Amino acid sequence: MGRRSTPERIYQARRAAMVARLTQVAQKSPARAEAIVAAWEADAARRGLDRFSDAFRYESEAWLNQQTS
Repeated sequence: MGRRSTPERIYQARRAAMVARLTQVAQKSPARAEAIVAAWEADAARRGLDRFSDAFRYESEAWLNQQTS
């Protein structure tokens, strides 16, 4: 039997995808990609976004694009 999806597992998978996209598409080093994602998480927390919400995911796209352009 496979693992059950939980909000935390889904979040961690999405986070890993963000880091991978930054390293592969935006050509950031793994350390820089992690720092960018951590900065997004801190900014989102300051704004009160729940990391399990759709708003967190959608707003992360715009924020990450802004940081990497």
